[in-house]
Amino acid sequence: DENDNRPTCEEGRVIEIGEDARLGSVVSTLHSEDGDEGSNGMVVFTLTNNLQTFHLNGQTGELTLLRPLDAESESILSLDYSVSDLGILHYLPSVPPN
Repeated sequence: DENDNRPTCEEGRVIEIGEDARLGSVVSTLHSEDGDEGSNGMVVFTLTNNLQTFHLNGQTGELTLLRPLDAESESILSLDYSVSDLGILHYLPSVPPN
């Protein structure tokens, strides 16, 4: 199978987490799909912000709470993450027309 599909993921999803959420608990699971097979279709999640508040399991997409939340000081948190697959992109060299 060629690595011809990019992973897709949810955008604009809202997760509500109570202040009483236990530290170390999984508060959500992110999902992604890739139409390729084998390693080309295996996805990896990477959290790019709020690293002190959450841990994102790169393989399962499980989002774990690392510190207590305080709704009075931070009523909204925004999470940014990326999704990639384990495939290798093969680029064809560009050939100028004759």
